[in-house]
Amino acid sequence: MLAAQQGEVMSKQAFAVAVVVALLLAPPGAVSAQSGASPLDAEATRKLASGNTWVVRGTNVTVFNTSDGKRVLVRGARGPEYGGRWWIDEAGHFCSSIPTVRNGQVTCGGVSTLGDDVYIFIDIEFTVETGNVRGVGN
Repeated sequence: MLAAQQGEVMSKQAFAVAVVVALLLAPPGAVSAQSGASPLDAEATRKLASGNTWVVRGTNVTVFNTSDGKRVLVRGARGPEYGGRWWIDEAGHFCSSIPTVRNGQVTCGGVSTLGDDVYIFIDIEFTVETGNVRGVGN
C-alpha cells in the first residue's frame, strides 16, 4: 500500500473514532441517528425503561429493565441470558453495562422517539412492551 493510501485509511479511521466519541458525549437529543426523532427527557426515559421490556428491531434480542436498575438481555426466544445494570446519569443520559456485551463497556446516550411506538438509543431501534410479559430473567 502506498504511503498516501495508508494516510487516507488512517484519516478515515480517526474520523470514524471522532464521530463515535462525539455521539457518546453529546447531550441527550443533540445527535439523532434518524431525522424526525424527538428526544426524551430523563424522567420519560426512566419511565420507558423501568420495569419494561425493550425489543430490538431487526434482531432476536430482548432486554428487560427492572425497576431497581438491573438489566437482562436475551438472544432468541429462550436463549442465554446476560445480566447487567442500567441507570440515568446526571446529564439525563440512559446508561447501560452488561459484562458480556461490548466487553462490559458503559454505554450512555439519549433516547428518542421515532413515532409509532418506536424508539432509538444511540443507533439501536427498539419497541417497548409494558412489564416482563416474555418472562425474561425468570
